[in-house]
Amino acid sequence: VKIMSGVSIPPRAPIMLRGYYIRTAIMRDVVRKFLRFDCSTPEKEDNKRRQIVNLGAGFDTLFFWMQNNGLATQNVQYYELDFLPVFQRKVNALSKQKTLLQTIGKEDALQLNIQEGTLHSPQYNILPTDLRDINLVTKQLLENKFDTQIPTLFLSECVLIYMKPEHSQAIVKWIRNNLTTAFFSCYEQIRPNDAFGRVMVQNLERRGCALQGLEAFPDENAQVRRFLDEHWERAECYNMNIMYHKYIDSDDRRRIERLQMLDEWEEWNLINDHYCISWAMFNRNE
Repeated sequence: VKIMSGVSIPPRAPIMLRGYYIRTAIMRDVVRKFLRFDCSTPEKEDNKRRQIVNLGAGFDTLFFWMQNNGLATQNVQYYELDFLPVFQRKVNALSKQKTLLQTIGKEDALQLNIQEGTLHSPQYNILPTDLRDINLVTKQLLENKFDTQIPTLFLSECVLIYMKPEHSQAIVKWIRNNLTTAFFSCYEQIRPNDAFGRVMVQNLERRGCALQGLEAFPDENAQVRRFLDEHWERAECYNMNIMYHKYIDSDDRRRIERLQMLDEWEEWNLINDHYCISWAMFNRNE
Protein backbone atom coordinates (compact mmCIF):
# COMPACT_ATOMS: atom_id res chain seq x y z
CA VAL A 1 0.00 0.00 0.00
CA LYS A 2 2.83 2.39 0.83
CA ILE A 3 4.42 1.64 -2.55
CA MET A 4 1.18 2.39 -4.38
CA SER A 5 0.31 5.58 -2.52
CA GLY A 6 3.83 6.96 -2.33
CA VAL A 7 3.27 8.23 1.21
CA SER A 8 3.39 6.83 4.72
CA ILE A 9 0.03 5.52 5.87
CA PRO A 10 -1.09 7.04 9.21
CA PRO A 11 -2.21 4.61 11.92
CA ARG A 12 -5.85 3.60 11.68
CA ALA A 13 -8.28 3.11 14.54
CA PRO A 14 -8.70 -0.54 15.64
CA ILE A 15 -12.34 -0.53 14.52
CA MET A 16 -11.26 0.43 10.98
CA LEU A 17 -8.43 -2.09 10.86
CA ARG A 18 -10.70 -4.92 11.95
CA GLY A 19 -13.22 -3.96 9.28
CA TYR A 20 -10.51 -3.94 6.61
CA TYR A 21 -9.36 -7.34 7.81
CA ILE A 22 -12.79 -8.99 7.47
CA ARG A 23 -13.29 -7.56 4.01
CA THR A 24 -9.83 -8.58 2.82
CA ALA A 25 -9.95 -12.05 4.38
CA ILE A 26 -13.30 -12.86 2.80
CA MET A 27 -12.37 -11.58 -0.65
CA ARG A 28 -9.14 -13.56 -0.59
CA ASP A 29 -11.03 -16.68 0.41
CA VAL A 30 -13.46 -16.11 -2.47
CA VAL A 31 -10.47 -16.04 -4.83
CA ARG A 32 -9.05 -19.27 -3.37
CA LYS A 33 -12.35 -21.10 -3.69
CA PHE A 34 -12.94 -19.83 -7.22
CA LEU A 35 -9.55 -21.09 -8.36
CA ARG A 36 -10.39 -24.52 -6.89
CA PHE A 37 -13.90 -24.68 -8.37
CA ASP A 38 -14.34 -27.55 -10.85
CA CYS A 39 -15.82 -26.15 -14.07
CA SER A 40 -14.77 -29.12 -16.18
CA THR A 41 -17.10 -30.84 -18.63
CA PRO A 42 -16.77 -34.17 -20.46
CA GLU A 43 -15.31 -32.21 -23.38
CA LYS A 44 -12.96 -30.13 -21.19
CA GLU A 45 -11.98 -32.30 -18.26
CA ASP A 46 -8.54 -30.72 -17.92
CA ASN A 47 -9.71 -27.12 -18.27
CA LYS A 48 -7.98 -25.26 -15.41
CA ARG A 49 -7.85 -21.84 -17.01
CA ARG A 50 -9.38 -18.99 -15.01
CA GLN A 51 -9.86 -15.24 -15.30
CA ILE A 52 -10.31 -12.63 -12.56
CA VAL A 53 -11.62 -9.14 -13.29
CA ASN A 54 -11.21 -6.56 -10.52
CA LEU A 55 -13.76 -3.80 -11.15
CA GLY A 56 -12.68 -0.38 -9.88
CA ALA A 57 -9.44 -1.94 -8.66
CA GLY A 58 -7.75 1.32 -7.67
CA PHE A 59 -4.47 0.63 -5.86
CA ASP A 60 -5.48 -2.88 -4.87
CA THR A 61 -2.59 -5.36 -4.54
CA LEU A 62 -4.55 -8.62 -4.72
CA PHE A 63 -2.58 -9.91 -7.69
CA PHE A 64 0.68 -9.68 -5.73
CA TRP A 65 -0.91 -11.50 -2.78
CA MET A 66 -1.94 -14.22 -5.23
CA GLN A 67 1.65 -14.45 -6.45
CA ASN A 68 3.01 -14.71 -2.92
CA ASN A 69 0.58 -17.55 -2.19
CA GLY A 70 1.15 -19.55 -5.35
CA LEU A 71 -2.26 -18.71 -6.83
CA ALA A 72 -1.16 -16.64 -9.84
CA THR A 73 -0.29 -19.64 -11.98
CA GLN A 74 0.11 -19.59 -15.75
CA ASN A 75 -3.52 -20.69 -16.06
CA VAL A 76 -4.81 -17.46 -14.47
CA GLN A 77 -5.41 -14.18 -16.29
CA TYR A 78 -5.91 -11.14 -14.04
CA TYR A 79 -7.48 -7.86 -15.18
CA GLU A 80 -7.84 -4.57 -13.33
CA LEU A 81 -10.28 -1.88 -14.51
CA ASP A 82 -10.51 1.72 -13.26
CA PHE A 83 -10.31 5.34 -14.37
CA LEU A 84 -7.25 6.62 -16.24
CA PRO A 85 -5.98 9.09 -13.55
CA VAL A 86 -6.01 6.30 -10.95
CA PHE A 87 -4.03 3.92 -13.13
CA GLN A 88 -1.56 6.58 -14.22
CA ARG A 89 -0.58 6.89 -10.56
CA LYS A 90 -0.58 3.13 -10.03
CA VAL A 91 1.52 2.33 -13.10
CA ASN A 92 3.90 5.15 -12.20
CA ALA A 93 4.33 3.66 -8.72
CA LEU A 94 4.89 0.17 -10.14
CA SER A 95 7.44 1.47 -12.66
CA LYS A 96 9.72 2.42 -9.77
CA GLN A 97 9.61 -1.03 -8.19
CA LYS A 98 11.93 -3.23 -10.24
CA THR A 99 11.56 -6.20 -7.91
CA LEU A 100 7.77 -6.13 -8.22
CA LEU A 101 7.97 -5.80 -11.99
CA GLN A 102 10.22 -8.85 -12.16
CA THR A 103 7.57 -10.89 -10.36
CA ILE A 104 4.96 -9.82 -12.95
CA GLY A 105 6.93 -11.10 -15.91
CA LYS A 106 10.12 -11.04 -17.91
CA GLU A 107 11.15 -7.59 -19.12
CA ASP A 108 10.66 -8.44 -22.80
CA ALA A 109 7.09 -9.62 -22.07
CA LEU A 110 6.12 -6.56 -20.01
CA GLN A 111 4.60 -3.44 -21.56
CA LEU A 112 4.16 -0.47 -19.25
CA ASN A 113 2.96 3.01 -20.23
CA ILE A 114 2.57 5.62 -17.49
CA GLN A 115 0.89 8.21 -19.70
CA GLU A 116 -1.71 5.71 -20.91
CA GLY A 117 -2.02 4.12 -17.45
CA THR A 118 -1.58 0.63 -18.86
CA LEU A 119 0.36 -2.47 -17.95
CA HIS A 120 0.32 -5.58 -20.11
CA SER A 121 1.94 -8.89 -19.27
CA PRO A 122 1.17 -12.57 -19.93
CA GLN A 123 -0.98 -12.72 -16.77
CA TYR A 124 -1.54 -9.25 -15.30
CA ASN A 125 -3.27 -6.44 -17.20
CA ILE A 126 -4.09 -2.93 -15.99
CA LEU A 127 -6.71 -1.36 -18.26
CA PRO A 128 -7.96 2.21 -17.75
CA THR A 129 -11.62 2.51 -18.69
CA ASP A 130 -14.99 3.91 -17.68
CA LEU A 131 -17.18 1.24 -16.10
CA ARG A 132 -20.25 3.28 -16.99
CA ASP A 133 -19.62 2.49 -20.66
CA ILE A 134 -20.14 -1.25 -21.06
CA ASN A 135 -19.29 -1.13 -24.77
CA LEU A 136 -15.90 0.43 -23.98
CA VAL A 137 -15.26 -2.09 -21.21
CA THR A 138 -16.13 -4.96 -23.55
CA LYS A 139 -13.85 -3.65 -26.28
CA GLN A 140 -10.89 -3.23 -23.95
CA LEU A 141 -11.25 -6.66 -22.39
CA LEU A 142 -11.58 -8.46 -25.71
CA GLU A 143 -8.60 -6.59 -27.14
CA ASN A 144 -6.52 -7.97 -24.26
CA LYS A 145 -7.21 -11.69 -24.68
CA PHE A 146 -10.24 -11.87 -22.41
CA ASP A 147 -12.06 -15.12 -23.19
CA THR A 148 -15.81 -15.34 -22.59
CA GLN A 149 -15.60 -19.16 -22.58
CA ILE A 150 -13.29 -19.30 -19.54
CA PRO A 151 -14.69 -19.33 -15.97
CA THR A 152 -14.34 -15.77 -14.67
CA LEU A 153 -14.59 -14.17 -11.23
CA PHE A 154 -15.64 -10.51 -11.02
CA LEU A 155 -14.72 -8.57 -7.88
CA SER A 156 -16.30 -5.29 -6.81
CA GLU A 157 -15.47 -3.58 -3.51
CA CYS A 158 -17.46 -0.37 -2.97
CA VAL A 159 -17.68 0.23 -6.72
CA LEU A 160 -21.12 -0.62 -8.12
CA ILE A 161 -22.81 1.32 -5.31
CA TYR A 162 -21.22 4.57 -6.57
CA MET A 163 -22.67 4.03 -10.06
CA LYS A 164 -26.18 4.75 -11.30
CA PRO A 165 -28.23 1.53 -11.27
CA GLU A 166 -28.57 1.46 -15.05
CA HIS A 167 -24.78 1.49 -15.39
CA SER A 168 -24.04 -1.12 -12.73
CA GLN A 169 -26.80 -3.39 -14.00
CA ALA A 170 -25.42 -3.13 -17.52
CA ILE A 171 -22.28 -4.86 -16.23
CA VAL A 172 -24.24 -7.61 -14.46
CA LYS A 173 -26.40 -8.15 -17.55
CA TRP A 174 -23.46 -8.17 -19.97
CA ILE A 175 -21.70 -10.84 -17.93
CA ARG A 176 -24.80 -13.05 -17.88
CA ASN A 177 -25.43 -12.65 -21.60
CA ASN A 178 -21.88 -13.15 -22.83
CA LEU A 179 -19.97 -15.50 -20.52
CA THR A 180 -20.26 -19.25 -20.17
CA THR A 181 -19.40 -19.46 -16.47
CA ALA A 182 -19.11 -16.51 -14.10
CA PHE A 183 -18.92 -15.69 -10.42
CA PHE A 184 -19.39 -12.30 -8.77
CA SER A 185 -18.37 -11.10 -5.31
CA CYS A 186 -19.57 -7.64 -4.31
CA TYR A 187 -18.86 -5.67 -1.11
CA GLU A 188 -20.78 -2.46 -0.45
CA GLN A 189 -22.97 -0.34 1.81
CA ILE A 190 -26.61 -1.02 2.68
CA ARG A 191 -29.43 0.36 4.87
CA PRO A 192 -29.47 4.09 4.02
CA ASN A 193 -32.79 4.82 5.73
CA ASP A 194 -32.14 4.25 9.44
CA ALA A 195 -30.37 6.78 11.69
CA PHE A 196 -26.89 5.35 11.21
CA GLY A 197 -27.43 4.91 7.48
CA ARG A 198 -28.51 8.51 7.01
CA VAL A 199 -25.38 9.77 8.76
CA MET A 200 -23.21 7.40 6.69
CA VAL A 201 -24.72 8.69 3.45
CA GLN A 202 -24.39 12.34 4.51
CA ASN A 203 -20.74 11.90 5.49
CA LEU A 204 -19.90 10.33 2.15
CA GLU A 205 -21.80 12.99 0.22
CA ARG A 206 -19.84 15.74 2.00
CA ARG A 207 -16.70 14.10 0.65
CA GLY A 208 -18.14 14.10 -2.84
CA CYS A 209 -18.86 10.36 -2.77
CA ALA A 210 -22.54 9.97 -3.60
CA LEU A 211 -23.88 6.42 -3.29
CA GLN A 212 -25.89 6.57 -6.51
CA GLY A 213 -26.99 2.94 -6.36
CA LEU A 214 -27.97 2.72 -2.71
CA GLU A 215 -31.67 3.52 -3.10
CA ALA A 216 -32.01 0.83 -5.76
CA PHE A 217 -30.11 -1.79 -3.71
CA PRO A 218 -30.72 -0.80 -0.06
CA ASP A 219 -30.60 -4.20 1.66
CA GLU A 220 -29.61 -7.85 1.33
CA ASN A 221 -32.76 -8.86 -0.56
CA ALA A 222 -32.23 -6.13 -3.14
CA GLN A 223 -28.60 -7.16 -3.53
CA VAL A 224 -29.73 -10.70 -4.32
CA ARG A 225 -32.34 -9.43 -6.78
CA ARG A 226 -29.63 -7.45 -8.57
CA PHE A 227 -28.40 -10.79 -9.93
CA LEU A 228 -31.50 -12.96 -10.00
CA ASP A 229 -33.42 -10.33 -11.98
CA GLU A 230 -30.75 -10.70 -14.67
CA HIS A 231 -31.17 -14.50 -14.61
CA TRP A 232 -28.05 -15.47 -12.70
CA GLU A 233 -28.61 -18.96 -11.29
CA ARG A 234 -27.71 -18.36 -7.63
CA ALA A 235 -27.16 -15.36 -5.39
CA GLU A 236 -26.72 -14.80 -1.66
CA CYS A 237 -26.02 -11.75 0.50
CA TYR A 238 -25.10 -11.30 4.17
CA ASN A 239 -24.23 -8.30 6.29
CA MET A 240 -20.76 -8.12 7.79
CA ASN A 241 -21.90 -9.00 11.32
CA ILE A 242 -23.05 -12.36 10.00
CA MET A 243 -19.89 -12.72 7.93
CA TYR A 244 -17.66 -11.98 10.92
CA HIS A 245 -19.30 -14.52 13.22
CA LYS A 246 -20.26 -17.23 10.73
CA TYR A 247 -17.60 -17.03 8.04
CA ILE A 248 -14.38 -15.99 9.75
CA ASP A 249 -12.77 -18.94 11.54
CA SER A 250 -13.25 -18.70 15.33
CA ASP A 251 -9.53 -19.16 16.04
CA ASP A 252 -8.70 -16.41 13.58
CA ARG A 253 -11.35 -14.19 15.16
CA ARG A 254 -9.81 -14.63 18.60
CA ARG A 255 -6.35 -13.92 17.18
CA ILE A 256 -7.53 -10.66 15.60
CA GLU A 257 -9.38 -9.58 18.74
CA ARG A 258 -6.24 -10.04 20.82
CA LEU A 259 -4.09 -7.88 18.54
CA GLN A 260 -5.89 -4.65 19.41
CA MET A 261 -8.55 -4.13 22.04
CA LEU A 262 -11.86 -2.77 20.80
CA ASP A 263 -14.12 -0.75 23.10
CA GLU A 264 -16.66 0.52 20.57
CA TRP A 265 -18.68 -2.69 20.27
CA GLU A 266 -21.98 -0.93 19.61
CA GLU A 267 -20.42 1.14 16.81
CA TRP A 268 -18.66 -1.98 15.48
CA ASN A 269 -21.97 -3.82 15.19
CA LEU A 270 -23.68 -0.82 13.59
CA ILE A 271 -20.97 -0.42 10.96
CA ASN A 272 -21.02 -4.12 10.10
CA ASP A 273 -24.80 -4.04 9.83
CA HIS A 274 -24.48 -1.39 7.11
CA TYR A 275 -22.03 -3.28 4.89
CA CYS A 276 -22.59 -6.55 3.10
CA ILE A 277 -21.02 -9.07 0.77
CA SER A 278 -23.04 -10.70 -1.98
CA TRP A 279 -22.14 -13.67 -4.16
CA ALA A 280 -23.66 -14.79 -7.42
CA MET A 281 -22.88 -17.35 -10.10
CA PHE A 282 -24.07 -19.16 -13.19
CA ASN A 283 -22.57 -22.05 -15.14
CA ARG A 284 -23.91 -22.85 -18.59
CA ASN A 285 -21.82 -26.04 -18.64
CA GLU A 286 -23.91 -27.72 -15.96
